[in-house]
Amino acid sequence: MTGTTGERTSATGAALVHGLGEGEPPAVTLVGGKAASVDRLARLGFATPPGFCLTAAAHRAYRDGAGLTERYDGLRARLPDEEARAELQELARASALPAPLRTALDERVAALRSALPDGARLAVRSSATDEDGVSASFAGAHESVLGVECTAEAVEEAVRTCWASLWSAGAMAYRERRSLGVETEMAVVVQALVEAEGSAVAFTKDPVTGSTRELLVATCESFGEGIMAGGEDAVTFRVDRGTRALLEVEGASGPWPISLADLNDLVEIVLAVERSYECPVDVEAAFDGEQWTLVQARPVTT
Repeated sequence: MTGTTGERTSATGAALVHGLGEGEPPAVTLVGGKAASVDRLARLGFATPPGFCLTAAAHRAYRDGAGLTERYDGLRARLPDEEARAELQELARASALPAPLRTALDERVAALRSALPDGARLAVRSSATDEDGVSASFAGAHESVLGVECTAEAVEEAVRTCWASLWSAGAMAYRERRSLGVETEMAVVVQALVEAEGSAVAFTKDPVTGSTRELLVATCESFGEGIMAGGEDAVTFRVDRGTRALLEVEGASGPWPISLADLNDLVEIVLAVERSYECPVDVEAAFDGEQWTLVQARPVTT
């Protein structure tokens, strides 16, 4: 089906795709926490990669179109049974996409490809409806696939990986610890991949101590896989909120992944995000040698 705005919709009228920063602000229940935050950043005028969200309605449309809904609901009711969890993950690859969903994905990927330079790659990232909120972040619990070719086939494969990660062992354990239950859905963010010289995760509130006197900025080279894992090139800066003075540097002795000037620019951007969100934030950003691009922002959870 096609909605009044030209977007493909499910049988219930819910949008299968949402252009980030386009149209009306989407509900978190439709696009998930990560996509809602990226959409919000774009509307606030922060630099974000172009892209779209394959919504939670798209995941449901896949199950409905493939005749998997009854089996899916039955398995979810058996959680945390390990066999049920594994079978839920397998369902992400159990059948072909229904025609309306396939068409919606083809159209959006084609539009994104036409707007990007030749050879541009994509980042495909999970956006569950219960992640990146005030009470739960799910940092690292769901899958992201980086360096995806800008073709519908490659994006579909990455989307299925994200769908399956809704029921990964790590995500399930996190839900149990937070008593979140299993009534959740998975949307997926598809964006241009920033060809990063450096990446950062910045906190305006210390996630361990809760202190707001300092900013914590963890950095590494390239796409950022080594930031929170303590990779060899990872460096963490502590910056005084009031004076912007550099208080402490932990990690690799040099060369640092980013310069002090780049660090200062990021600190100002992150504080601007905090003011817009009106709460302490955790921001992921990529630096292409000229500017910082924000790929995620969420309230700091402790």
